[in-house]
Amino acid sequence: GGGRGRWRGRRKKLPRSGPSPSKSGQGLTAATEDTVAEGTVPAVKQALDLLARSAKSRATLAQALGRQHEPGDVAHALARMEQLGLLDDRAWAEDYVKPRYQRRGRGRERLVAELRSRGIEQELAVSVVGRLVDDEGQEELARRLLKSFLASRDRAGSVAGNPAAGDGVAAARYLGRRGFDWPVYT
Repeated sequence: GGGRGRWRGRRKKLPRSGPSPSKSGQGLTAATEDTVAEGTVPAVKQALDLLARSAKSRATLAQALGRQHEPGDVAHALARMEQLGLLDDRAWAEDYVKPRYQRRGRGRERLVAELRSRGIEQELAVSVVGRLVDDEGQEELARRLLKSFLASRDRAGSVAGNPAAGDGVAAARYLGRRGFDWPVYT
C-alpha cells in the first residue's frame, strides 16, 4: 500500500500516570497541592511532566511553559521547580558540557556559545566550561582532531601537512569551527 508511512500522521497518546487533578484539589501530588488556590496547577503539572522526560535549563523550561500559560503562572511554576530542587542551571550546564567536550570534541568557545543559545547566562557558561575544560586536555583534543582531519584529507587526495596545498588554513578553520581558541591551533 501507498500509505503515508507507519507513524506519519499518527501520534500515540501516552497514558497519564497518577491521579488527575480535581477541582477540589484531591489526589494532587505534593508538588502541586499548594498551587490549587492560585490556579497554576496546569503550569506546575506541565513543568513536572517536562522535567520528568529530560532535564532542562530554566530558560528552556520557561519557553516551553510560555507557549500555553500566562507569564505569572510560568514564573510560579519555575519558582516551584527550584524549590523542589528540580531546576538547576549549573547542574544542567555541567551535564550538557561533559559529553560534548569528551566525545564530540568541542572547544571552549563553541561550548560557551551553545550554552548561551540554550539560555544559560554568560558568567555561568564561562564558569562551567572553564572548570570542566582544562588547557592540557583542550590541546590534546585539538591534536587528535587535527590528526584525524589531516588523515581524512590525505585519503581524499590532498597532500597532508602541505601548507601550500591549503591544509594549514583548512585545519585552522576546522578547529575554529569546533570552538578552539586561536592559541591552541597555532
